[in-house]
Amino acid sequence: MTTEDNGFQVIHGYEGAEVYVVGNSYVDENGVIVPKALDEIEDPLTEANFSYLIVYTNPETGITMTWSVPPEDLEYVTEGNFFKQEDFKHIDYKDIGGTGWVHAGSWKELGAEVSPEAIKSFYDDIRTFLSNTPFINDPRFLAMLDEIYAENGSFLTEDGTGVAITGAKHMNTWRQILIDYDYSEEQILASFEEWSNPTGYGRKIESNVAVVRERLAASGGSLSESTIRWIAEQVTSQKWDEVYMAQQIRFATDEYAPGRETSMDSELAAMLDPDRQMTTTNEDIVLDLMNKWLPWSAHGDFDIAEEAGKIRANPNYKAELIEKFKDEKQVLFGMYDREVSWASIWNTYSQKANSIWGITPERDDVDVLKAIQTNDSVQADKIFREIGLDRGYEKTMNDLASDIGSGFNYGVIKTRNYLEKW
Repeated sequence: MTTEDNGFQVIHGYEGAEVYVVGNSYVDENGVIVPKALDEIEDPLTEANFSYLIVYTNPETGITMTWSVPPEDLEYVTEGNFFKQEDFKHIDYKDIGGTGWVHAGSWKELGAEVSPEAIKSFYDDIRTFLSNTPFINDPRFLAMLDEIYAENGSFLTEDGTGVAITGAKHMNTWRQILIDYDYSEEQILASFEEWSNPTGYGRKIESNVAVVRERLAASGGSLSESTIRWIAEQVTSQKWDEVYMAQQIRFATDEYAPGRETSMDSELAAMLDPDRQMTTTNEDIVLDLMNKWLPWSAHGDFDIAEEAGKIRANPNYKAELIEKFKDEKQVLFGMYDREVSWASIWNTYSQKANSIWGITPERDDVDVLKAIQTNDSVQADKIFREIGLDRGYEKTMNDLASDIGSGFNYGVIKTRNYLEKW
């Protein structure tokens, strides 16, 4: 720092740092300030009971960092026309514990002077790079950043793509932070790789994106690209294992999946597109069973998607569903044997109607259903001839005319005779 009063500045670490005289202390061989009282001094001519601290409060984090300076090294960390102890701030060793300062080590670990602009740029990068981490504002993490940046002038790997956490001290600090945030050992290792080797980590994400897409293809559902990538990131970071991933993809694409209401990941649920494609697996099976066992009028009594979901959850439910359909059929057409399918009944009478009308009846034709309810082939033929004449079907009318021309030589035939024929 430079002032009009003393004319010196700190030339290591952060621009604007201050120098404190720490009374009753000295710097040990590890650069740590330790207590030392006057009565411990053996040679007052060569020993002192004070040391210095370079002190800097980072405006980006609000954390105050300190680096120790033994008296004999002061000339290396400051420069100017003159400096005296009274120019510095003072603090006694016993009072340091109440300051909240974070001691980072010896001044020798500091790099060249760092400007406030460089500090802001650095923390902007950090907040972008580690924006999704839960500890981005943890004071311990910020203190570690301050220390690493002040000492190295950077927080990135040499190629500028990753975070450089080196040395046992910093690695242990970061590991403990992650543990405190409930990171598993697998997550910790994945996090170290993500930050130190983002290129390789990115390749793993892309590989897991492909896995998620394969799962979706198998399920028959779909998710947005951003959701697919988010799921892949959870797996790559080891927050999710593959079993949990498969479960969550099922929850996201199958609204009838067991446990969905209580066990779906809340973050995933919040990002889902309400118009996404849900799985339709087994819906074709349900529809085939409905067509086989249920009259068309009864189809509306069952939700195809829901019944298909029940089969997905329990394949044995298919047999139970068939029995439900049989029960429904018997309520409407109990004059037939329970084991005779509706498709068989319908086909028999539909073919009869077709042979008389010359057209295939619609599946909800009320007159065909009326004929089916008779469970009588002769009565059904009579009904179909009456309806054919009433509706003016060409084949029915031609058959009547042909019978009149070929079967009767005297007078006009009564239509009742035609209706009751064969």
